[in-house]
Amino acid sequence: MISTAKSNQLSLIRMIAIAMLIVMPVIFLVSMFIVSPPKQSGGEIEIMFLILLVVGMLQPLAIPIIEKIQIQNWLKEESETKSPAALFVMLSIIKSSFIEGIYIYGLVVYFLSGDMIRALYFYPIGIVWSVVHWPTRQRFENFVSRLSEQ
Repeated sequence: MISTAKSNQLSLIRMIAIAMLIVMPVIFLVSMFIVSPPKQSGGEIEIMFLILLVVGMLQPLAIPIIEKIQIQNWLKEESETKSPAALFVMLSIIKSSFIEGIYIYGLVVYFLSGDMIRALYFYPIGIVWSVVHWPTRQRFENFVSRLSEQ
């Protein structure tokens, strides 16, 4: 069972995740329906689309590396001043930022190419990564208990 302060931090994390991984992508999608840039095509558009698609698929794979580095830094320097729950909040914001970047790539593709279908390719990728990294109570409790033991 987690304390009230930790429960409040978990609620904060969930609100941030909802804002970054649900609300903002919906706003991006609405903006794509409102704004209609001119359709453009060409080799550079195709290459940009493919590069951003690959980056969007692979970018969240860096999250575990960043998490390990942040945990090592926390164990060395900040374990006396910051709680494991505060570290989890920071890491959740970083994860959400990486995943939100995928939706932003779709928005960039749309504004540069004018092709909504290409932009929508980024949404399933972002949704999958959002589900994989969604902050749950179980993950929060496991993270806090694991770092509290060290």
